[in-house]
Amino acid sequence: MRISRIGLGIVVCVSTLMSFSQSAPKKSGTMAGATMPTWAQIESTVRKQWAERYPKETIKSVSKVGEPSYNDEPGKTETFSGGTSSFDWSDWSFHDNSWSTTIKGREGSYLRQLVDVAVERADKTQATFHVAALYKLTGKSWQFAELPVSKVTETASAGSPRQPSSAEAAELFSKGWKNARPDFNVVGVKVNGSEFHQSKGNYWLTSKIEVAVLGSDKASAKYKGKKFVCKPADYNSVLKWDASKSGWAVDEHNIQNINEDSDCEGQ
Repeated sequence: MRISRIGLGIVVCVSTLMSFSQSAPKKSGTMAGATMPTWAQIESTVRKQWAERYPKETIKSVSKVGEPSYNDEPGKTETFSGGTSSFDWSDWSFHDNSWSTTIKGREGSYLRQLVDVAVERADKTQATFHVAALYKLTGKSWQFAELPVSKVTETASAGSPRQPSSAEAAELFSKGWKNARPDFNVVGVKVNGSEFHQSKGNYWLTSKIEVAVLGSDKASAKYKGKKFVCKPADYNSVLKWDASKSGWAVDEHNIQNINEDSDCEGQ
């Protein structure tokens, strides 16, 4: 069984008072004298490879993790050996069986882009696969080589509710802050990551978020009319599944308990 945690990220701007900066897509650069594949090209390749290898899985998202890295692989050869022993009842003695195998590692220049692939399996379980898209320098170009998986963690079990999309999660937190904190006008919410939890039929998500706010007329003098970005602990940013309404809802009580003096920074 493959297991993982999903990661979510988005910026929702509510007004022009304040916003989170997003860099424009970067043009393809060069590495080792060869033009690197763009993120759009890498994502397309990952999706194609995944569809061919796991046709019964539905890709929910493909996310870039960090920037590409470069390294030279020496093609190191390693030999592994071991042995087992067994008792032969015919001659009442132990016999040793030995084995060895030789593995040659990658050889050449490689470009590595870490990627998170969130999928839904045929049995409706969901997981995020942490993979590396490897490109090998061939002549004067980078050619796709491998897509090894480093770790897989579960995000939802069969029968659990559909988790909110990045946009839905950000919108829910935005509304929750507006209701729970009238001393702030919410400008934007950025969800940096969420973790799925379940216990005895209860489902909830804890999230790492950033909330851009402007102190309202109800704020203390220290915050009134001033811009802040609040980064509360994930246990104070919780979405709970409301089975009676078949939807996700923000735990506003936790938002009320946020300490703006320690969790909010002036801009």
